[in-house]
Amino acid sequence: MVTLPENGDHWHVGTSRLGNWEIFPERHDRATAMRRLRNLLTSDGQATRNPGYAAAMAVLDRGYSSCRVGARSYVAFACACPLLPKEEINRKEEMMFQRSSHCDGMRQPGCIEMAGGPDFVALRDSSDPTGQILYLTHQQWRGVSWRLQRVR
Repeated sequence: MVTLPENGDHWHVGTSRLGNWEIFPERHDRATAMRRLRNLLTSDGQATRNPGYAAAMAVLDRGYSSCRVGARSYVAFACACPLLPKEEINRKEEMMFQRSSHCDGMRQPGCIEMAGGPDFVALRDSSDPTGQILYLTHQQWRGVSWRLQRVR
């Protein structure tokens, strides 16, 4: 069990291939998120065979929280997404999720669907619509999307 700071700050990890992002909803402290990021990179067979792999590992070793190897990007980012009241979470069937414009197929893996509420943005994996949902405030979403655009 990860102990998060009392102010709710925590980290998420995500990967992208050609603009299709997968952001994992699990909450981590920074050290755990960075280990998870390294594990994702070292377990990616295509990345380990890429000439840029050693440089990407060196970037992570220097403490940076994002890197790119070939067409895939890896990122860990600080977040303070709220733990929503149970009634908000139970309304997820009512939310109107929209698929990323980068996704061609209906169930293409690694695609993100997004829904907006009055106080939050909800993200989920398009291939698992009944799975976990990551909730962010509008300000947090702007910060995350700004960061993701710079990893490309």
